Amino acid sequence: TAATQQQQHAVAHVPAVDASHLHQFVMHAACDAADDALWHEAAAAPPLAFGATAYGGAASSSGAVPLALRLVDRFNDLSVTAHVTAGRYKMLLLHDARISEEAATSFMRDVHEPLVKVMLNPLREAAEYIACPKFDERVRSLAKRHLSS
Repeated sequence: TAATQQQQHAVAHVPAVDASHLHQFVMHAACDAADDALWHEAAAAPPLAFGATAYGGAASSSGAVPLALRLVDRFNDLSVTAHVTAGRYKMLLLHDARISEEAATSFMRDVHEPLVKVMLNPLREAAEYIACPKFDERVRSLAKRHLSS
């Protein structure tokens, strides 16, 4: 019928969603999901587990940070793995089904060290974009090692 043809014509002319916009949407939603997961981890952890103990020692292993939140969100074939540093910086990795959760988690764990080194630079602003070529090179080499199929 004419109405069905109009509906098919309208559907055919809907512009395709740009993948970068979709990825941004998924990452923003995953950031909220990571906050929720972190909140639930903090609620389930024993007192003082997310910092030093009352005597200045290390926190207990049951809830100590850095915290690998692992898989925090999924959208279609995309997954988001999260890792939170002791300073509450969230690292999010958007990946597809070809990358296992274990590979993504080990990648995040290994990126933690160079990230902390950059963050501890006294000449760097807290919310500043990381534009260090050595950091970029290190992260790319870790990605090749952990995330290559």
